[in-house]
Amino acid sequence: MITYEKIKESDNLRFIISQTDKEIEDKSFAYHDMGGYYSFYKNGIMKSYFFFTKSDTIYNKKDTSIKVLDVDTTKSVYSFCSYAELYDTTGELKKVYGNPLVYKEIELLKNGRACVTLHFYSFNKFYDYINIRTNTGNTFQLTVTKDNSYSNMMKTSFSYNFRGVHDIKIYIQTDFLDCNNKRQDLQDSILVNSTVTTQ
Repeated sequence: MITYEKIKESDNLRFIISQTDKEIEDKSFAYHDMGGYYSFYKNGIMKSYFFFTKSDTIYNKKDTSIKVLDVDTTKSVYSFCSYAELYDTTGELKKVYGNPLVYKEIELLKNGRACVTLHFYSFNKFYDYINIRTNTGNTFQLTVTKDNSYSNMMKTSFSYNFRGVHDIKIYIQTDFLDCNNKRQDLQDSILVNSTVTTQ
C-alpha cells in the first residue's frame, strides 16, 4: 500500500509538499510545468500519480485537474500527462495509463550524433537491463541510475552516429518488476525525421 508518508520520505529533496497533505508535486512541476504529481485520500493512501510533460496545458487545467485524480474520471487528463497510476481508497492499483518510460529526450547534434536520455518512473519498480536497437544497426544494453531531475525516477542515456540517415528509429525494450512483484514487459520507440539536422 502506497501512503503519503512513504512518498514523502522517498525523495523529499525534489518535492514541494502542500500544507493540506493531500498532494505532493515535484519541484520541476511547480517551477517548470513538468514532472510528477501525487494526490492522496484523506486516510493518507495514495489516490493517483501523474507525470506531466505538456507545459502549455498544465496550469490552465491544474485547478480542475484535482477532480480528475479520481479512479472513476480519467479521460480529460490524457492530453497533458504521459503516465498515470490510479488507486482506490484501499490502496489497490485500479488503472494504469501509458508506460513507466515517462519521458524520452533526444538531441540531434550537427556532427551527426544522436544523444538520447530515457526517464523511468521507479517507485515500487525494479528495472532489468534496458535493451536498445536502432535502424542503423546499433545495439546497446544499458542499466538505469538515479535520476536527480524528478522524484522516484531512474534514467539511462546513450549516443550514436546517425549521419546519412534521414529517419531515426530507436526501439526500446526492458523487463521490470511492478508493485505486485509481477514481471512486466515494456516496449517503446522513438521516431525522428533528421533531414534538417543532417543537411
